[in-house]
Amino acid sequence: MLPQVLSIIQHGFTGPARATALGCYGATVGLASITGQVAGGALLAWNPFDLGWRSAFLVNVPIGAVALAIAARTVPESRGTRARLDLPGAGLLALALVALLLSPVQGQGLRTVAGGLAAAVAALALFALVERRQVDPLVPMRLLAQRRMVRGLLTVLAFYAGNAGFFLLLAYHLQSGIGQDPLGSGLVFTPLGIAFAVTSLTGRRRGSLVCGTILMAIGLAGVLAVVLAAPEAGQAGWLLPALPLSGAGQGLVAAPLIGKVLAGVDPADAGAAGGVLLTATQVANAAGVALIGGLFAHALGAAPGSPAASFPDYVHATAVTTTAVLALAVITGFLVHER
Repeated sequence: MLPQVLSIIQHGFTGPARATALGCYGATVGLASITGQVAGGALLAWNPFDLGWRSAFLVNVPIGAVALAIAARTVPESRGTRARLDLPGAGLLALALVALLLSPVQGQGLRTVAGGLAAAVAALALFALVERRQVDPLVPMRLLAQRRMVRGLLTVLAFYAGNAGFFLLLAYHLQSGIGQDPLGSGLVFTPLGIAFAVTSLTGRRRGSLVCGTILMAIGLAGVLAVVLAAPEAGQAGWLLPALPLSGAGQGLVAAPLIGKVLAGVDPADAGAAGGVLLTATQVANAAGVALIGGLFAHALGAAPGSPAASFPDYVHATAVTTTAVLALAVITGFLVHER
């Protein structure tokens, strides 16, 4: 479903209106990932029908119903030319993504992760060969021949992997490290979400990308300083000044980033370009959770939530992984900087 949204925006808006629509879309995607922390914590605290963590899936029910009702009245019909399903390409791409993500998600050793990476590279190479010969390829190779698209996809990978990893490590630290309940942990994210909403809706100029990554880096450095220096009892409160800086930076990046990646894409390739972009976003989210989560567990020396881990262990693990996320923010800044 996700690529169709970008395709509809590309076909339904032109000029400044398209830039505004893409900015609102980017803001919505980022804001949803943050508010999900609060909504998930609230559902876990409420625990309807004694569903436990499964209650998080209930979020989609009212949102889906409202979206269906609104879309039926407001989204104009738009159809591309009918094309054959590229089943070989879809199968090879799925195989490559499973090989890339399965080992780190399962927390397996470095050798197994390296083997999965090698298998993913081989599957992607075969995928590229197959796509060049397809009449209706899943991913037109001409898209990946564009320097702007490739640079944009690398930016998306660094940005969203860092964000997903940061949300995970912060939840680990708040809940297992300093003993917050899920709702309390989610509420700590609220200042970050508010700052994200404000900047994403007011700062959609491309020059904001670099400023955003600088704010992200400052906020992450503040989180790192609090984790290392603040006492256990007061850490949640001391984190509150640093989190809005990170959220403001994320908002400044998320809104214009999608428009930057899709700028110059032929309308005929809008659906494919949206699919490539959102696949990269989903891969980045999954990879951020897998790799940052695996690094956190490795630095902790135990599974998060294990009684064997003490508060100093969590300080060490959170500091290590926050440093990794900070590095991804710096990489994002380098990639968005126009030279």
